[in-house]
Amino acid sequence: MSDTHFQICVLPGDGIGTEVTAAALTVLEAAISRVGHVALNFGTHAAGAGVYRETGVAMPDESWRAAEDADAIFLGLFLVYRWHCFLLENLMKTLNPKP
Repeated sequence: MSDTHFQICVLPGDGIGTEVTAAALTVLEAAISRVGHVALNFGTHAAGAGVYRETGVAMPDESWRAAEDADAIFLGLFLVYRWHCFLLENLMKTLNPKP
């Protein structure tokens, strides 16, 4: 990260989450383009109930590593609310460990 370049880990989620996230990122990119001196690099990664059904894990290791390495996480909506809570709670524990 520099003062003007930021890596954003996008976890769009499931169901309507992917649609809402896509629309929100479009708005965010338009706003950033007007500011002009900030660059956001978005990397989209898998997480959620759909991923769990396919692979047996709600958030693959690659997605965890991307979240850990990012300057920020853009967390979308998940089909099953408990997955949203699970991922958010575990991201907070992982990325902000208490001393």
